[in-house]
Amino acid sequence: MSTHGLCNVLRSHLPYLAVSLYIRRLWGIVPAEYAWCRWSRPSQINGVLKFYSIFLSHDGSEPMLAYNSSDLAEEHTLRNLTPGTSYSVTVAACTGGGCTRSPPSHVQTEESTPENVPEPLVIPLSPHSLNISWAPPETPNGLNGSRSERTEFHQDTLSG
Repeated sequence: MSTHGLCNVLRSHLPYLAVSLYIRRLWGIVPAEYAWCRWSRPSQINGVLKFYSIFLSHDGSEPMLAYNSSDLAEEHTLRNLTPGTSYSVTVAACTGGGCTRSPPSHVQTEESTPENVPEPLVIPLSPHSLNISWAPPETPNGLNGSRSERTEFHQDTLSG
């Protein structure tokens, strides 16, 4: 048979219908770096279902393989995610003929405490005033608002 016939054979082994995906953040004692995914098996499979794969992307990046398993479980917990980050997640159902991907689902991981907070810069302006400035954390782990505060301390306040 021609190459065209071979292509038809390969196409006939692809899962027929798209996979539906449900994803959510995990709350409570579970760290912000985790998200739970659950999906349903395609309603019609053309061939033998061999494995599932999960692809993950954020900030418009190219999806990268985050999970691949032939045990055919229909749920998985993604780990080592960045706190306070929006992700696009796609699951693929694969047969010997190829894979069919679900439409993307979106999740934002819970924010966490900032890390790598630089020390403040303190400049004495007079015997009774200081100028204190600081930079944002190097690892914000979420959406940090900026904060600016001016407080005047008087000599009697500082001496206790």
